[in-house]
Amino acid sequence: MKHKLLSIIATLLVSVCAVHAQTTHWQYNPHDYEYDMTAYVSIEQNGAKIADLSNYEIAAFRGNECRGVAEIIAVGSSQVGYLRIRSNVASGETITFKAYIKDTQEEKRLYSDPVSFATNATLGTPSTPFILKILEAYMPGDVNDDGEINVGDVSAVINHILRRANTVFVEAAADMNGDGEINVGDVSAIINIILKRD
Repeated sequence: MKHKLLSIIATLLVSVCAVHAQTTHWQYNPHDYEYDMTAYVSIEQNGAKIADLSNYEIAAFRGNECRGVAEIIAVGSSQVGYLRIRSNVASGETITFKAYIKDTQEEKRLYSDPVSFATNATLGTPSTPFILKILEAYMPGDVNDDGEINVGDVSAVINHILRRANTVFVEAAADMNGDGEINVGDVSAIINIILKRD
C-alpha cells in the first residue's frame, strides 16, 4: 500500500511539473554553467517601449550559444524580461540578445550598449530595465549611421573594441560576419568595402 501511495504521489508531482514547465523557442541547461548574472530588460522598437511582452521571448547569447531565456514579469502597468545569464568564465564574455516573436515566428537580433558578463552582477532593475532595441533597417558597415561607409566607421569600431565612447554606434552594422562579436575581423571587412575588395 505504501509503495502504491508513493507511486501516485510521484505521478502527481511529475504532472504538476509538466504543467508548469515553460516551453521556449531557445533551450539551454543552466546546470551546464558555473557562474551567473541577472538582467532586467525591456524592448524598444522605433524609439517606443513595448509594454506588453507576452508575444516575445527574449534570450541572451554568447556567439550562437543560448545562455539564458527571460521570464516575463509584470512591473506596474508594463512588463520586463527577467534573465539569469550563465557562463563558465567568471567575467569578460560578450553577451548579445535576441527576441523571438511568437505570432510571426521570427527571430530578431536585439541591439544595446555592450554587455560584458560579470559574475553576480545585475544589469538594469525592474523599474529601470536595460534597453534592448529591435533595429529594423541598417546598412552593413555604416557603423556611425551617417549614410556612408568610410574611415569614420572604422574608427567607431576600433573605439568600440577599445571600450571608448562613440556618439553613434550601430552594433548590427558593425557585426559584419553576424557572429555576435565586434572584433578585428569586422574592421577588416569594413576596410574591404571602403577599398572595394571582395
